[in-house]
Amino acid sequence: ALRLSPVESSASPLVTALRHGLQLKGNSLLMTLFGDAIAPRNQPVWLGTLIQLAGQLGLSSRLVRTSVYRLMADDWLVASREGRRSYYRLSASGARRVEHARRRIYSQRAVASDTPHWTLLMVSIALRASARQQLQRELLWNGYGEIADGVYAHTEADPASLQDILLANQATHHVCVLQAQGDRSMATRPLHALRNDCCCVQRLELAWQRFIERFAPAQAAASGLCDHEAFLVRTLLVHEYRRILQRQPILPHALESPDMAHRQAHQLFVQLYGQLHTRSERFLDHALTSAAMPVQASAAPARTRPALRRLSPPGALALH
Repeated sequence: ALRLSPVESSASPLVTALRHGLQLKGNSLLMTLFGDAIAPRNQPVWLGTLIQLAGQLGLSSRLVRTSVYRLMADDWLVASREGRRSYYRLSASGARRVEHARRRIYSQRAVASDTPHWTLLMVSIALRASARQQLQRELLWNGYGEIADGVYAHTEADPASLQDILLANQATHHVCVLQAQGDRSMATRPLHALRNDCCCVQRLELAWQRFIERFAPAQAAASGLCDHEAFLVRTLLVHEYRRILQRQPILPHALESPDMAHRQAHQLFVQLYGQLHTRSERFLDHALTSAAMPVQASAAPARTRPALRRLSPPGALALH
């Protein structure tokens, strides 16, 4: 089992300061851990290890257990047993959604290219309300902006990812997909107004500014962090970046201000993640292998979930 020394078990002032005021909900934080730390290793994790890792970030064992059961009910996780121990890994559906999120979180660009091409989606009112809500969450997370009720727009939509989302939500026959192109001879002011109305620009700018204020001190202190502290800071960094990013639509350069806080936050995220990567990976290698499921028991058919690529070294997260 993973055992932390007394020094590791007590949160450092930096971690305490970073954690203060953050919305650390059980389901969401566990998915940050799975998406950033566990899934790339393609091995199940013992519940006891999850409890200890999440406990360092303020989650009680009861909340972790409850959140795990909820994630299983929502088809994010699947369980297996080895003796008296329960192990968890992403389901096929969970792995698909995590892979979509991974592509966006670790993207090398903060904004889309300057292109006038748009993908527009029109969702039929015949789709039941619960399915519409789930589809909306996935579309917004993948960078679509809702420009009207049931109408979504994206400037760099990936056709394969879109088809995957529609199939998974059984919405293929309820969504009309259109390709549109901006008319350069017309004024762009309506687009800017639409952006302001639909994207909550001021609220997002404030969220990104607060992100920068929170994590900039960590960048200055990163070189002095131990492996365990590097893991905690990295998890908080990814969690908060992901939480704000899921409300940020992907827009072309023409609709972005050159000094937007999102770009600065993206640069800070890339640089700080790179500073923390080696030490946090060293901690995770120890934490996740010390209580790993035996190989013969953890082996699963290749078709159960797509393989997730291990994160590239820090240098691969180049700024553009």
